[in-house]
Amino acid sequence: MGGRGFIDFSASGIALLSSAILYRMKSEQILELQEPPKPPPEKVAAVLPPPIQLPYRFEYTSTTLETLVDALEELFQNKAFLEAPSEPPPITPEPFVLRDLDDFLIDIDRKIEDMYDRILVLTAQNEVIRFSTLVQGVTRQNAIRSFLLVLFLASRGSIQLWQDEDFGEMFIRLPQERALTYDA
Repeated sequence: MGGRGFIDFSASGIALLSSAILYRMKSEQILELQEPPKPPPEKVAAVLPPPIQLPYRFEYTSTTLETLVDALEELFQNKAFLEAPSEPPPITPEPFVLRDLDDFLIDIDRKIEDMYDRILVLTAQNEVIRFSTLVQGVTRQNAIRSFLLVLFLASRGSIQLWQDEDFGEMFIRLPQERALTYDA
């Protein structure tokens, strides 16, 4: 190395790194052998149920023909057995109880059209209207119904809805192509 005019440490560095890696691998292998073996897993004690008594077999009992006839006669004397079972009453489903369906749910399509007509009138005055002006002076229930109708109209693409900030005022306007056809 000195004959070249400079000292090259890369070859000796690679040899040193290789020997260090081999030394570490050997020492880890030795340490693994020194660890005690793991105990075998404990067996779970199985609980065996008590044996089931098997039914008696006819070979092991002394049943005579007379005892069988007596048992049948006793059975036939029972009035409940002799009466022919009447057909069970048919199971009818419980009648559907109609709750008071209000007019809003029954005629929702007409309500949507009425809301659209109202929005058309309001957008003729202003291009953009606030939802609060749409529900001004109505009860809370009617405001919620109006909100649902506006959502239906927006889902159909009849109007455009947006909010500038979360939980802020909701703005309504007609889509650009509808606004042009309404002005004409």
